[in-house]
Parts: sequence; C-alpha cells; structure tokens
Amino acid sequence: MKYFLVKLMIFISLLSIFSLLCYQFNSYLISNTPYQTPPLTTKLILGDSHINCAIDPQIIGNSVNIAMNAEPYIISYYKLAYLLPHNPSIRTLIVGFSPHNLSAFNDIKLKDKRWAKNMFDRYYPLISYPKLQQLPIDYNKYIGRFAHHYLLPNGNYLKNYYLTKRQTTTAINHPYIGYYPQSNGSIMKSSSLKKIIHRHYYSPQDTSKFIGISSTSKVYLEKIIALCQQKNIQVVLVNAPVHPSYFQNIPSSIQHYFEDLKTELVSLPNVNLKDYGQMPLTLPDFLDYDHVNSLGAASVSKRLKQEMAWD
Repeated sequence: MKYFLVKLMIFISLLSIFSLLCYQFNSYLISNTPYQTPPLTTKLILGDSHINCAIDPQIIGNSVNIAMNAEPYIISYYKLAYLLPHNPSIRTLIVGFSPHNLSAFNDIKLKDKRWAKNMFDRYYPLISYPKLQQLPIDYNKYIGRFAHHYLLPNGNYLKNYYLTKRQTTTAINHPYIGYYPQSNGSIMKSSSLKKIIHRHYYSPQDTSKFIGISSTSKVYLEKIIALCQQKNIQVVLVNAPVHPSYFQNIPSSIQHYFEDLKTELVSLPNVNLKDYGQMPLTLPDFLDYDHVNSLGAASVSKRLKQEMAWD
C-alpha cells in the first residue's frame, strides 16, 4: 500500500509539473500571437450572426467582419479591448444593435447547455472567470474547457506561433475571430420562426413567459462605445434587417426599450445609428427569418457605405 501511495504521489507531482509547464507555455503562445487585421484595414465589424451575415466587408472596403454567432456584448467588449492595442489602424467600429441583443437570453449563454461549451472554446484567450461573474456561468464546464486549452498542449496556438514567425498570418486560426459567410438561398419555415422567437425572447423553461431585458447588454454596449471614444474611433450601430414575420413577433416591451435606447445612444459623441430592421427587401434576400443572405448583405452594405459616405 505504501509503495502504491509513493507511486501515486510521484505521478501526481509529474502531472502537476507537466500541467504547469503547459499553462506557462500556452499562455506565452497566446499572448505572443494576437490577431492582426489585414493590411489597410480601418473598419472592424463586431457582434453576432445578424451583423456577421448583413455586412459584406468587400463592399464596405478596408474592413474585416469578425462577428460570430450568438456573441453577447460582454464578450464583444473583452474581444475589442484585447484587439485594439494590436490593431491601431482601426478608425471605425461597426456593431450589431438589434432588439434581440438586449434580451436576457444573452445573459445565460455561459450557463445554458446550448451555448456554454462553445463560448468557452471560442473565447478562452480573452476571458477569465473574474470578468464573467456578472453572469450565470457553468463553472464546472468553464474549468473543464480551461484545463483542456491551457493545461494540455495547445496545438492550435503552437501552429499560430510557428506561422507568425514565418509571417504566414493568413493561415492563423484564432477561435474568437469570425468571418463573413457567403450564403445563398433561403430557409424559411413557419416552425423555425416560432423557435427563433422563443429562443430570443422567451424563457427556456416556459415558452409563454418573456425572458426579460438583459442586465448586462446595455452596460457592455456603453463600455464598447466608451472604449472607442477614448481612442477616437467612430462607432456605427447597425440594426440588421429581419423578415417582417419576425419583426411582428418581437415583444412590444423589448421593442420599446430598444427604441428608447436608440434615442439615448445617438446623442453620444461620435456615435452613428443605422436602423435597417424594416429595410424593404424581397424574400430571396433572406437566409432565414432573422438573417439576410449574400444578396441581402449586398443591399445593406451598399446602403451603409453610401449613407456613411465611405469612399
């Protein structure tokens, strides 16, 4: 028994040393391979899948769309705070701003099984538990994903570090960076509309109960704006188009809150707001009830570029 305990202690000691070395090495790799925007980039597109699908960076010009599906403002804020020091050429930030961004379903994405694992796997280089204590969080899943990415060899960031040294940045994969999706066609089913509305605005436990207003969305959107103001970066808030069937099913309480917040935000210095929520588009322009496809994105992007007078 004594011999077994000695061997067990040795094994635990070696495992602890290995994990500590991995943590130090992975932390070094991550801190030394920050995301770099393509040359001449002056505009950054940030937010969730709605703005990700709606803004074509090639049409806007000198821009990159790094939005990712289901990304709440609290994550977008830490993402932006991490990226700006490494990308001083950014002069304009385009941010998705729609009624669903203000729903309390954004506050459960680090706890709910539909999103939590994916969130931790994407954003582990940017976030730590102390930063996220304002939200309900699946602590066990957070620890598990943290251990996976930091306490074991991280092949993705080892590859990133190697490619950075080779100056082959186009092949680098940062899990927290999205890209503009080329999407054609339409997926429009009445059953999917009901699911989307319930997911955005109603309780997972009781689909007849409005989930409420987010406790963090307004706070962190204002933090995003304040951070940009500190760096003299223009902010453009964009409400991406949704299908009329979706718009008609937005709860009136959150729509009123959205309208009130619009009035408040446009009064801030260096903030522009473009509300394309009811932009007249045709059925072929929609991917589904709450996203446009590439045809719709072309219309939105051209209109935004024209209205903002971007050459």
